[in-house]
Amino acid sequence: GCINPMAINFDPNANLDDGSCLLIGCSDSTYLEYYNQGFIPSINDEQNNEVFCQNVAIFGCMDQAACNYSPNVNIDDYSCLYPNDGFDCDNNFVSMSCHPYHESNGYHDNFFGVHSSFSFQNNETIINISQGGINHTFQVVGSGGYSEGDCNVNYVYLPGDLSDIFGSPIMDGARIEVYTDGCLDSLAINYNENADYDFHGSCLFSGCMSEWADNYDELADEDDGSCYREGCTSDWADNYDSLATINNNFCMIQFNQQEYEGILTDDSLLSSLQEQIDNLSYIQSQYNVVLNAYSIIENQLEQCQPGAYGQITLELKEGWNMIGYNLIFASNVAEKISEIESDVELVKDNNGKFYWPGFGYNSIGNFTPGHGYFIKMYNDRDFIFEP
Repeated sequence: GCINPMAINFDPNANLDDGSCLLIGCSDSTYLEYYNQGFIPSINDEQNNEVFCQNVAIFGCMDQAACNYSPNVNIDDYSCLYPNDGFDCDNNFVSMSCHPYHESNGYHDNFFGVHSSFSFQNNETIINISQGGINHTFQVVGSGGYSEGDCNVNYVYLPGDLSDIFGSPIMDGARIEVYTDGCLDSLAINYNENADYDFHGSCLFSGCMSEWADNYDELADEDDGSCYREGCTSDWADNYDSLATINNNFCMIQFNQQEYEGILTDDSLLSSLQEQIDNLSYIQSQYNVVLNAYSIIENQLEQCQPGAYGQITLELKEGWNMIGYNLIFASNVAEKISEIESDVELVKDNNGKFYWPGFGYNSIGNFTPGHGYFIKMYNDRDFIFEP
């Protein structure tokens, strides 16, 4: 008969199981009851599942000490992850101790212990300690250590009493964040893109540091040479500004009424002014002539296409070749043929002067526009004199 007491047809008098047990329960493996009922139902019935399957199964880590603990999990799948010794789940350092006193009482003076892999520089490294909802940032001022058996602890000394700051000693497990000190302002000249904390307020800014300038910046730490001042830069004017760097085209001479009337009755002065006006008119007409001439020359230059000179391919063969320098500007022989220098044995002009690349000797100096030259090649090369 059925000897399973969980079956609906359990027979207390049977002493030999004949496989006839009927087990009714949750047969859907996506529900928690499927795993907690202690058996696998022999009958897969949807109506039974509506009765016995009540809570959806959520797999995960159920250990609150694990990094991946979830309060919503109801089935432990043994996936829990734990931090390494001396670190928290975010891979930040945590306070730790080896000395029996500190293990029991924590750190209450101006130092605490961390994992031996913690590295820092005195008076430079910035750290933040978190304990009991309190966060405090320090600059490390000293170091030490304690070693006992397999446990090695680095001591970090700080400018302050930990018990006073946190209201209690620092115990094992307090979170320690390490920062890179530097300027965080991207507009500063010493901006550090790797910094995440500016402990000293170290940012420096460039700008005009001269108080006389229109763009004077009282916050600037370094003068960038941008200072300017608008004003009259003509020393003949009554409003001449000796500090002005940009002429505001507002120079003036101020006359009183008597001086003004004197000018109007001074025939020689009026004649001189008229002459200057006539000269300005003449200059204007000559300026127009120059503009017209420039326009003509510009059009002719465009038609000449000066950039086309030199775009002639020279087919150089092994041995001696005769070439013409077809650019309109003189240029150094060594520099001009540097592209094919390794294939050139010798360059010679009609005056017996030569350039010998192998020895870096150049008595020719510059190629002369329109002149011919002999060039001896080690190998065949195509070459163009680039403008």
